[in-house]
Order: sequence, then structure tokens, then C-alpha cells
Amino acid sequence: MKGKILALSMMFFLFGCSTKEIEHRADSAFVALSGNKAYGFSKLGRVIPPNKYGFFMDGYIVTTPIIKKHDLDYKNGWVVLGNDGDRDLDLSLDDGHGGGYHISFSLLGPYKVSSSYLVQSMLKGDKEAIIRKFKEYNKNVHLKIMKVGKEKYNCKRIFNIKKDSVYKEKNMIYYCDKISKDGKRYKSLYIAFTYSVWAHDKHPDPYFSFNDLLYRTKPMLDSLYIKDF
Repeated sequence: MKGKILALSMMFFLFGCSTKEIEHRADSAFVALSGNKAYGFSKLGRVIPPNKYGFFMDGYIVTTPIIKKHDLDYKNGWVVLGNDGDRDLDLSLDDGHGGGYHISFSLLGPYKVSSSYLVQSMLKGDKEAIIRKFKEYNKNVHLKIMKVGKEKYNCKRIFNIKKDSVYKEKNMIYYCDKISKDGKRYKSLYIAFTYSVWAHDKHPDPYFSFNDLLYRTKPMLDSLYIKDF
């Protein structure tokens, strides 16, 4: 049900549909994607400047990425998918070869605050301690600790590159933490921005780039609000 509310809300703001048109589009999408869980499905159908519209998810709020006119004229537009729990949010823009941009948000927790060295360091934002601990598992990890969002959450940012016989990917991944008001629990929001290109494409579409993806998603990071709990 919550997924349907997400779809209806986005269609109202972005398509300017009447109530009947909105319900028809949403119901058609739910039928097409039906399974054990109901899904919210829509497309971002107009140019959207930064901080214009938001996704009101279960546990967090975030704006849309920057949508450009070229996304709609030349590409199929951004596809939005949110599951029935509304903890997960996925957006994608296809380059026509199976690559392009992919954005994921997923809320994890709540977890009990333990006395472990890593958890305490994470919640306190102890950069050196966190990096030192992660290096024990992967010496080559590209890890940075930074403040993100409206309340400046402590976030671990990991950059990686993946290559196989089909795709080449660049990923910027964030884990942003917020502690509960009573100080006994915390939630972690997983965020991933992925740029992918077909491995055998000798002339990738110049419209897509990793730097462009980071530019488009910066308003999402700046606007991020993890709800109190």
C-alpha cells in the first residue's frame, strides 16, 4: 500500500495527471510488476531542478536527482521503483545498452548500540579509527568519513570500480548512521550511485559520465533527512 502511495504521489507531481489517470497508471504498473509484494512504479516525466520534489520514504526523506531535458528527449527517462515497505528506493536511467545510471537507497536497522570498537567509533565519527579498522579487512579500500545530509550524519563513503566481461562500473557507496533519541539504537542508510557501461562499447555515450552522476545526485545527499526514532 505504501508503495502505491509513493507511485501516486510522484505521478501527481511529475505528470500533472487527473485522479483517474493517476490511479489507472499506478494500477497498470502494479499489475505488470505483481508478485508476492506490491511495488510502486513510475517515471520522472519532466525536467526537475534541484530540491523541487521529494520522496517521503519510511524512515527518511530525500529529493529527486537533477533531471535534464535530454533524459526525456533522447532516453527513456528515469524509472522509479519503491517496494511496499518503502525502505528501499531505486532510480535508473538506461543508456540504451543496458548501462547508464542507477541510484539505490535502503534503510537498515534499527540495531542495538553495542560496545564494540567499530560501532562506537562509527557513531562518534572517529575517522581514523574507522579507516584503520576497515583497512584490516581490505588494505585497498577507498574509504572516506564525511558529514552528509541536513543533520550532518556520520557517513562512510566507499569508492570502487568493478569490471567483468559484460560491464564496467564505478560505484560511490555511503553508509550514513543516525542514533535514536534514547541513545540505545541506531539506523544505517545505505546509498549507492552507480555508473555502468557495456564493456565492449568502444564509443560510450558522452552524455553519461560518473562525474555527471555525482553532480546530479548531490542535491539528494544535501537534502537527506533520516527521521527520528
